Amino acid sequence: MHNCTSVRRIASNKEESLVDKFYRPLHLDGNIYKEGSKIHFVTKNLEYKIKLSYRAKEEMKVPRAMSNTKTHGSFNLSQYHQSCVFDVSLLKELELKLQCLSVSINNLIETLSSILQDISSITLKTLNLYEDTVSKISNAVDDKIKNMFIMIVKIEEITQAMKTVKKLSLEIKEIKTLVSMFESLCDNCTNTDFVLVPSIK
Repeated sequence: MHNCTSVRRIASNKEESLVDKFYRPLHLDGNIYKEGSKIHFVTKNLEYKIKLSYRAKEEMKVPRAMSNTKTHGSFNLSQYHQSCVFDVSLLKELELKLQCLSVSINNLIETLSSILQDISSITLKTLNLYEDTVSKISNAVDDKIKNMFIMIVKIEEITQAMKTVKKLSLEIKEIKTLVSMFESLCDNCTNTDFVLVPSIK
């Protein structure tokens, strides 16, 4: 059991040393990090980095294949390298896909910019409409307040005028009583007999 664990540790150490050996050039012009069996990196010279990463992966597979040949048969290294020739058409396909992606991103940016412009114009119109509405409402409220004060002043003037009307109503009542008294006197005068006495000259 101890021998198996030690062999596993040695194999893992060899794999780590191979990773450091083959992926060290990838750190020259960018950053690289490994996520499981995938290797991610950001670089300026994309084609060169892809070649290096491809070569590093294939070189890491060679020791595993050679270890398997100890039990399953012989291993031809030249045939293995011939079968692992890098395909340049992958770069062209990748370039085409990147161009399509850039076109899609540009279209998306243009669409988003047009949408944002429309939203900004609608927002500006809404703010202008709100400002106009607030100004009109404030003017209407000011007019209503002014009219209310004018109405209050008119009511006070009417109340002052009604005081004189009360006096006039009292005078009219007195006049009515006098008129009624005069009418009663006139009626009494018509009921009495008058004797005409000739005048002597």
